[in-house]
Amino acid sequence: MTTKNDLAAIIPLPQLVSQLLRPSERVSSVAEVWGLLVLRRSGDALVVVTLLGLSADVGLSLGQAKTDKALTLKLVSADKALVLANSLGDIEPLLKDLRNRIREANPSNFEWLAYYRDQLDETGRKQTHVSNNPFILDDFSLNPANSRFIKENWIAAQQRIKESEFSSFSPIKVFTGTWNVNGQDPTESISPWFANANDADVFVLGFQELDLSTEIYLISDDTKQQHWTRLMERYLEKLGDKFYKVASKQLIGLFIVVYAKESFRSDISEVTVESVGTGLMGMGNKGGVSCRFRLKDSYLCFVNAHLAADTNQVDRRNQDFAEICKRTKYPLGATSFADVRDYLRHNPCVNSSVDLNAPVASPSTPNQYMTVGIFESDHLFFMGDLNYRITLSDTEAKVLLVDNELEKLLEHDQLNNEKRYQRVLHNFQEAGKLTFKPTYKFDVGTDEYDTSEKKRSPSWCDRIFYHVNPIQKDRRTDWIEPLWYRSTMDMRISDHKPVSAFFKVLIRTVDSTKLERLTDELMKELDRLENDALPKLEVEEDVVSFGDVKFMTPSTQCVHVKNTGKVVARFRFLPKDKEQLAAKPFYFMSPQTGTLFPGDVMKINLTILVRDVSIAAKLNFKNETLDDMFILHTDLGKDMFISAAATWLPSCFGNSLEVLYSIRQPIRFSGGVEGIMLIANHLASGKGKETLNAPAVSGEVKEMSDRAEENANTPKELWRLVDFIYRYGMDVDNLFKKAGDPYLVQYIAECLDTGAEFDIEALLLDSVDEAELTKNPDSASQEELHDVGADSPTSENLITLDIDLLLKSSSAAGGSGRESPTKHGHVLKLSKRKGRVAAVHAMAECLFLFLNGLVVPVLPPDMYLRTIKDGYLDNAEAQKIVAAIPSVHGHVFLYLASFLKEAVKTYSGQPELNAETISRVFAPLIVKKPATANVEFLKEVGGFGVDMRATMFLMQYVKQ
Repeated sequence: MTTKNDLAAIIPLPQLVSQLLRPSERVSSVAEVWGLLVLRRSGDALVVVTLLGLSADVGLSLGQAKTDKALTLKLVSADKALVLANSLGDIEPLLKDLRNRIREANPSNFEWLAYYRDQLDETGRKQTHVSNNPFILDDFSLNPANSRFIKENWIAAQQRIKESEFSSFSPIKVFTGTWNVNGQDPTESISPWFANANDADVFVLGFQELDLSTEIYLISDDTKQQHWTRLMERYLEKLGDKFYKVASKQLIGLFIVVYAKESFRSDISEVTVESVGTGLMGMGNKGGVSCRFRLKDSYLCFVNAHLAADTNQVDRRNQDFAEICKRTKYPLGATSFADVRDYLRHNPCVNSSVDLNAPVASPSTPNQYMTVGIFESDHLFFMGDLNYRITLSDTEAKVLLVDNELEKLLEHDQLNNEKRYQRVLHNFQEAGKLTFKPTYKFDVGTDEYDTSEKKRSPSWCDRIFYHVNPIQKDRRTDWIEPLWYRSTMDMRISDHKPVSAFFKVLIRTVDSTKLERLTDELMKELDRLENDALPKLEVEEDVVSFGDVKFMTPSTQCVHVKNTGKVVARFRFLPKDKEQLAAKPFYFMSPQTGTLFPGDVMKINLTILVRDVSIAAKLNFKNETLDDMFILHTDLGKDMFISAAATWLPSCFGNSLEVLYSIRQPIRFSGGVEGIMLIANHLASGKGKETLNAPAVSGEVKEMSDRAEENANTPKELWRLVDFIYRYGMDVDNLFKKAGDPYLVQYIAECLDTGAEFDIEALLLDSVDEAELTKNPDSASQEELHDVGADSPTSENLITLDIDLLLKSSSAAGGSGRESPTKHGHVLKLSKRKGRVAAVHAMAECLFLFLNGLVVPVLPPDMYLRTIKDGYLDNAEAQKIVAAIPSVHGHVFLYLASFLKEAVKTYSGQPELNAETISRVFAPLIVKKPATANVEFLKEVGGFGVDMRATMFLMQYVKQ
């Protein structure tokens, strides 16, 4: 909104509007609002939706809701009001009405706005997408219509534009006449009817009430039509050219006959006639008869109608007209065209509603039930006794006629009024201005209007209209030219006067060779346009490297997808081959689907996060890799491939007790996956096992304070977890029942894998001043954890793969060969403190992950069935089972049992722990059921289930 003074300044309107639309600005002002431009943003351009000059009776307000920030526009004019919220489409009808009223009242305002509207439109045309591709809509989306349908319509449209390249035109003259003869025989000369039409090439006559006898409803009788056709033919014989009857059709009292010059006989084809009855019970006393034919390469259609009578039957007349238009159908003919589409291909410039609607399905039987209507024509004429009356009394109408006030009389003409409101004969034009007097109703044999008791008002019942081919309407002004329109008052045998109109129309001649050549060129162009309409996406980074990947630590890389095509493109990630997921389970894509407009670029985040210990186990032992391939699918377009590569840094989670026990260094310094495999292979072959020197497992549970020997024979990672929980968690409520904080779990896993010392102070303190933490240069960021010290592990300083260095040299109980697991020379600092309770729960979560991820459970699978069959009840058998398992597994089992026993004794949190509750938690992890274990025997023996038997087995040691 702006004022005249503002617009008077030398500021281009696009620049002015751009300033007004900046969302960061807030303007409050009071001004005389005199004009409104409604704009829509399309890309970077502003497009004018509507233009409106405002006057004093128009109110306008604009507001924004506080909740959803939706704009609300309110326009008020007189008794009309509209509130609009985010929908310009709803306001357009009101704006159209206001514009028409205000344009007349305020032409100067409108001219000012029109100047800037034109200026803005010029800018918009340069920047706004308006597609000339039939497969692309103006909003850059693909045309949803059927491809064949699009192609046929586009080719037809282009052929129409290039019509002059394959068509030539020649004019002919057509005489049309209509007469309600009131059942009378021709007893007077018809020459006055045809006056000044001697040079016509085609004569078309429409009669109403040709026969009023009762027998005509029961028995077909052509006597009357023969009288009139013989009279017509005698008249034509007097003309210089020979004429022949093209066709005729009678329905009760309705009759149409068409004559053409003999020289046109070879040019006229596809002649069809039809009739539609709209009278009582469908009888033909009212309705229409018609004739359609092809003259050279143009179609001409003539309809003769007799609509419902009586002054108050306006709606019925409108209905009769609609019925005639709807029900009149002409068969195409088996010898002319294969189907409707074949007809359209051969007649691209003939008006047709078929190619503008939904695709037409071909009939099951060729050449059957294929029809076109009256509007599928180049030239359409509608004439007859249409029966629309003058809504004045007989006296009032005759007074106006005496004064020759035809214009005033026409103001009360029903047909003109119905046509003005588009209720009948929409898009038809009358053959000319009504300069002749009403043609109904006369006393028969006179020129006097009705003097009977009924005293019917004089009316223009008899009319002739024509319909211009919409394809030619704006292209050729000479397509059809009415030469004259008149009535013949000196013919008196009926109560109606005959009406006639004379036209000059253009007839098309098509050069089929040129048409075929043009069609071939259009098909090639169409192929190019269809290819341009394919969505096209490009990935700027088709290879993504994540570098080193750690357990529980996410790593994200970005790829950029750009729409280089001309249409909106939609993408999604597809599974490969028969896989169900689009990527390996540790990869995550965000977003997985998306939509891009032409030129848009979207960033897709690819994240790798290994948080499943079973996957970590596969990665640790080379049964899985992090490398993957993503298929980025473009709907209706080509697939793109993105390769991802990463290096797995081994973890103690998802590992083996023997491997962890055997490695002198922290797992991260073990030479990577190759180092773990080297150790595992040596242990599997028996090499290196002699270095364990572990004492025989006694099967007895010892006190935690008397565990120097077992501690030395327990993997350091497990010892650190248990030690922390035992030291700091015996009073923490819900121990072993609450999930750990993900950030702390990630931190603990990194400490265990790198051998870094825990930041005990940060883990135990419940609150901390974050500002103090930021001053500590040794603190790590929340997003990434860094080791403090010179020995920080990276993929660049991994030791050489040397089995002697990787395996421990000695490990006697209490001996000096094993380094304390808490003395590694560096501390991994926490940047965000969660408190002791959270730290304990996170340690417990890590303990569960550690035990659940062991590639061989603490109680090996080969001892499982023995355990749940006999060991869960017999203590002696339980002792034998533990003594029989591998040494490291036996030490770990007894170590964990001692921990659980001590936890039951010393735990002071809530709820209380007892041997059964804590055994229920740890039994599934320590006595883990193998996937291949067959426990069907339990159905026969009954008793406890496998979970309870495992719990009872562990309880024997927890209760010792």
